[in-house]
Amino acid sequence: MKSESLISSNETELKRPSLLVIACALGMCVSVAPLYLTSFSIFLLPISEEFAWSRGQMSALFAATAFSIGIASPLVGLLMKRLGIRRVLLIGVFSLSACILVISRLPGSFPFYLFITTLVGFAGAATNTFVYVSILPQWFTGRLGMMMGIAMTGIGIGQTIMPVLSQFLIESLGWRNAYACLALLPMLIALPCIVFLIKEKPAPAIQDKSQLERELSLRNILTSMPFLLLGFSFLIIAVVASGVGLHTVPILIDRGLTPMQAASIAAASGIAVFVGRLGAGVLLDYLGARIVGAGIFAAATLAPLLLTSYAPEILLFLVPVLLGLALGAEGDLMPFSVRKRFGLDNYSVIYSWLFLMFNAGIMLGPLVMGLYYDYAADYNGILFAISGMVFVSYPLFWAAIGGPESELPAEPVTRTI
Repeated sequence: MKSESLISSNETELKRPSLLVIACALGMCVSVAPLYLTSFSIFLLPISEEFAWSRGQMSALFAATAFSIGIASPLVGLLMKRLGIRRVLLIGVFSLSACILVISRLPGSFPFYLFITTLVGFAGAATNTFVYVSILPQWFTGRLGMMMGIAMTGIGIGQTIMPVLSQFLIESLGWRNAYACLALLPMLIALPCIVFLIKEKPAPAIQDKSQLERELSLRNILTSMPFLLLGFSFLIIAVVASGVGLHTVPILIDRGLTPMQAASIAAASGIAVFVGRLGAGVLLDYLGARIVGAGIFAAATLAPLLLTSYAPEILLFLVPVLLGLALGAEGDLMPFSVRKRFGLDNYSVIYSWLFLMFNAGIMLGPLVMGLYYDYAADYNGILFAISGMVFVSYPLFWAAIGGPESELPAEPVTRTI
């Protein structure tokens, strides 16, 4: 009996943390980014044709959602701290499903559609990556990077499945019923995971700090030089990943490739994002944030240079691979860096503010690249400029990340839930 009890206990210790990671991956698979943002391009033509809206108007709808996600992220971080991660996820899942369901029945009023898509961003922010990932440092220390990498693969899986699924549903049922079907996915997949598998670790009682002292401590962190340097570094990476990523196909076509050849090369970024997320998570546990960060910044520095007209065409296929690896690995590096530099106290709030800065880079990148091309009719200047900015920002990241892991207060590695 004693042996059986020991085996049962060991199985529980191994399986339940694994189920938590799988639950986070499944939840992120149907979060706002894959479910709505990734599939938006599939719905663009059917909606614009039905309502006779321009591509510019459709782009404004997408931008409104992305902007509201960024604005809502710090608020979500505060709610996570006050209400708990599970409650925030539950609110987000119900709200996101409701908003997408409303979209499926909207009339052709652009202002009203713009309002609802903005609400999608506010609701979806509560289901975004940083919400799910914020629960993992509560349970994992020694294997944190690997567990984050495994969980973050849910985003890659969702971004791979949702466009294909959306196209199938549109062809079979029309775009309205397709959105109605997508609205059910968070309820069918994420909700059971949150209710049955995701569990928060009770926070230890803090008796040596008053509420005012903790708020002042958070304020000091958010205005500190390490936080600002980290935020700037992640913003620059996002500018490169989004700006160069969005303009890669036009640049390749300008270089003489056919649209099909350019699209085939760009498709490699999806696989690279998946590999980057999983690989960086494992490497962070063994090599640390500074060394893994060096690889990420090197990839983001090299990718724009390979797109300039001075680079040999034979190396063009490396561009989406480097961008995908950088963007995928960045998803692990950011939460890992927050845990390493600032610890667990106020983790969700700090992470949400960094996520806001990262989102700002995602929005700025395509805009800066497009405006420069309209001015110069060429991409070379801006490609050299952003490559140089990434190169300069790595020493800032190195300084901001601080010393070795041993500088943090020791915390026990918890393997049970």
